[in-house]
Amino acid sequence: MEKISVKEILEATKGRLIQGKENTCFNSISTDTRTLPKGSHSEKKGNLFIALKGKNFDGHRFIPEAIKKGAKGIVSQGFSLAKKYQSIPTDDVLIVIEVKDTLSALQDIANSYRRRFTLPLIAITGSNGKTTTKEMLWNILSRKALTLKNKGNYNNEIGVPLTLFELTRFYKFAVLELGTNAPGEIKKLTEIAQPTVGVITNICLTHTEGLLDIEGVAREKLSLLAGLGNRGTTILNIDDKIIRESLHLIKKQGLKKITCGIVNRGNVYATEINDLRERGMKFRVNLSGNKSASQNITIHIPLIGMHNVYNALVAAATAKLFDVSPKTIKNGLESIKTLPMRMEITKLKECTIINDAYNANPHSVEEAISIIEKWNAEKVLASGRKILILGNMLELGKWSVKAHRKLAGIAMKRGIDILVTMGKLAAITAGEFNKIGGTAFVYDDREKLVEGILKQMHRGDLILIKGSRAMKMEEIASGIIRRLGG
Repeated sequence: MEKISVKEILEATKGRLIQGKENTCFNSISTDTRTLPKGSHSEKKGNLFIALKGKNFDGHRFIPEAIKKGAKGIVSQGFSLAKKYQSIPTDDVLIVIEVKDTLSALQDIANSYRRRFTLPLIAITGSNGKTTTKEMLWNILSRKALTLKNKGNYNNEIGVPLTLFELTRFYKFAVLELGTNAPGEIKKLTEIAQPTVGVITNICLTHTEGLLDIEGVAREKLSLLAGLGNRGTTILNIDDKIIRESLHLIKKQGLKKITCGIVNRGNVYATEINDLRERGMKFRVNLSGNKSASQNITIHIPLIGMHNVYNALVAAATAKLFDVSPKTIKNGLESIKTLPMRMEITKLKECTIINDAYNANPHSVEEAISIIEKWNAEKVLASGRKILILGNMLELGKWSVKAHRKLAGIAMKRGIDILVTMGKLAAITAGEFNKIGGTAFVYDDREKLVEGILKQMHRGDLILIKGSRAMKMEEIASGIIRRLGG
């Protein structure tokens, strides 16, 4: 982060300076005392601590620790809250700023700071594939110039501002993933980040607890485009039905668009797709819509499934926008690593485990099942039964019961031999699976599930583990691997 002054912070937040001087500067901003380096005021670390307050937490409780660790300033949601947890030193060394709402202050400061920089900022959203697409694009662009990306799950109302604070004049690109589970969140994040390019990977039924239905999901994802104004560029997967039906909105807004597809050939498209099973996907990418054979490249990504071909197409199209060479695009995509808990394969003597436990919605579960159906038919990885260990698909709201029931039929059609579930919602899938002639087992404890699956397991079984993030299904994967000595 480059230096930011108290005066700039006051202008951005409309806050009130309780003590300190306006010309004081900070060189880092934190909302978590664990990220503050140890030190004292005299060491002039230049850290600003913003005390966030939510339903289940209050950062004001950590003001004493922040001061102890050498924070040069604090932003408080009302000075009385700050005083409640700490007798604030009354001197000009510690800066104290009072604001109406500390989360809004964090976002306003981030927006003000982002406006210093004219670099291209690419925002990526979609129901599935956001993180993988972000990593692919970062892997390409960082070969051309220094590129910022958000780390881990820093894709929300707190994480995006904190990522923006990492910008410096040395960065030439920024790639940010934007997440949402409620109406208006993408709009807010685009207002903060001011993207110049908007990428939408796909739109399907997810987070309908907050977004209500597929129309609500579409409105939320497409709101990214409104944040681009009329001078931005959007990169779209036109094989996605909802995105394809929304192209008129883009035309009306006056945005420049670049389309990607396989079935519906866009400006960038893939042909000669070869599924190499556990070794990934090989395909040919046309980067110029048949205008130049020199823009055709053959790519072998070490990631599993057709969905990753789409992710790669979107990343390639975005990179092409910035005149990245075909060779650099190829090198960037081919060097991507499998992300944890995303079709992560572990081969054991007794069985093969595919850990796809990072998250789950109806579309992503069906996609994963279809992959192991094909592999099992061809005796790839395993010669035994197909076992699905399924955790709850969360945040589906009124669609929860229907989606879990429907999944039983999909699992049966795709040849799942045994279904093992974790959680009350997934138990609905198990009940339906048993009704239509399948074999299912229901658990509400991870350790007991691991014990049960080990008793059921036959040599050569292929086990797919899938569930929403909050279900922590990766603990089941690690439990099985640990017990089998993997």
